[in-house]
Amino acid sequence: MKHLAGLMAVLFVLSGPAQALVVKPGSLKRVVLKAPSEVRAGQPFSVLVELYDAHDNLITDYAQRGRDLEVLATGSAKLSSRLLRKEAFVAGKATLGVLDERAERLVITVRELGGTSVLASAQVRVLPAVLQGFQLLGPSEVRAGEGLSSSSGPWTPTETSLGRA
Repeated sequence: MKHLAGLMAVLFVLSGPAQALVVKPGSLKRVVLKAPSEVRAGQPFSVLVELYDAHDNLITDYAQRGRDLEVLATGSAKLSSRLLRKEAFVAGKATLGVLDERAERLVITVRELGGTSVLASAQVRVLPAVLQGFQLLGPSEVRAGEGLSSSSGPWTPTETSLGRA
């Protein structure tokens, strides 16, 4: 009977004057994190956070009816914010800034504030930074024909910067 009433309502709308029907997205079912798979240590990057309902509709009105989201990161990564306020979502999307200065495997997770279940996670491989320079330890002078040893004199650091080829 419920289906018949719905069909009658549809027929009534179809037989009456034409009106636009606005279909709004449902409640939050899925979070998608779009992050690079690899970054260099020390280089900031962004993660795009997208919110979808059960029918894969982007939730464009999340700022009006959603809840704040908590963002966590493993390792030494620094996040622009550990809290994504619902107002940060414009047309169902928000951007999160990330900086990790160590070469490591980074996992970013999102969950509803106060919730326990993870809504989404993304893995990013943080590669070592490009070599900027190195330090050589050795004596400040040696005699020709003599090997290098601790008796060659005091070992002093020598700073060397790498130039671009």
